[in-house]
Order: sequence, then C-alpha cells, then structure tokens
Amino acid sequence: MREHVNWPVALGGLALATVIPFVQLVVAVLWGNGIVSLEPNSSFVQLIQATGPFGLVLGPIGVVVLGLGARVRGALPWASFLIVGMPVLAIAWFLSVAYLGGLAGEPF
Repeated sequence: MREHVNWPVALGGLALATVIPFVQLVVAVLWGNGIVSLEPNSSFVQLIQATGPFGLVLGPIGVVVLGLGARVRGALPWASFLIVGMPVLAIAWFLSVAYLGGLAGEPF
C-alpha cells in the first residue's frame, strides 16, 4: 500500500521553515521600493531584524517536519532531501537578512 503525503504536517513544516525569511523579504522589498516608509532605527525594523536568528533554528526544524509530512523514508532519500533543502533555505535566509539589514544600514 502506498503512503500518501500528510498535507497538514508538510505544509506546517514548509511554513515553519520559510515564514521568517519570507516576512523579512516582503518587508525589505516593500521598504526598498518605497511602498512602505520606515525609519531604519524604528522599533518595527528592529523587531523584524531580531527575528532573523530564529530563522536559523526554525528553518532546519521546518525542513525535517516537511520531510516527515512528505513521508520521506530511508537514509538516501533523507540525505538528498536535506542536501537540496538546507542550502536553498540558507540562501533564502541570507538574502532576506542581508537585504533588510542593508536597508536599515546594518548589513551584519
């Protein structure tokens, strides 16, 4: 019998892994294009920047939850899933943190 994807778990893992970089990137794009006017030292910008390190913790947890929801079984499928998933997540995290930090005048 074929196992099906557990969609709530898979989507929850995807959301857990990508919510922080996505929110940071959306705020940075809106701010960079002048759609939203923010002060670099405002409490909102500092709050969004402070969530960046949590993305480093929640991202890998979300990738593992996504794999569990997708019913990834075996060492080779898990290795390939993590070899592809972790660098993609790391690049998204880095771009969002760097873009938002650059706009705030604090790239790192």
